[in-house]
Amino acid sequence: MLSFRVTFSSQNTGMILNDQEVGNLMFKNAKLDGTKLTVEVEAKDNVSLSTIDVVYKDKSGNEITRLSGYIGNEIEKEEVKKLVVDTDEDLSNINEVEYIVNK
Repeated sequence: MLSFRVTFSSQNTGMILNDQEVGNLMFKNAKLDGTKLTVEVEAKDNVSLSTIDVVYKDKSGNEITRLSGYIGNEIEKEEVKKLVVDTDEDLSNINEVEYIVNK
């Protein structure tokens, strides 16, 4: 399991998140817009995985919600896939997003 965290302000409408590298995966061009997160996932090498969990946390580090996304069982070197997760949860108090790559 690989994970990374991104911290941002409580105003998340149209928020652009910094590119992050987790193992052989690069998460880039991430945007949180209201309740929808969109991020491009690029492989630096061939990677096998099952799902990617997106954990939304408040300022105290409490989990608000956890969503699972699926981009396929494998990503080939230099391939780019888009991960999109959406929820009906209120994300207005979100301060941090953690990505967990499940293999």
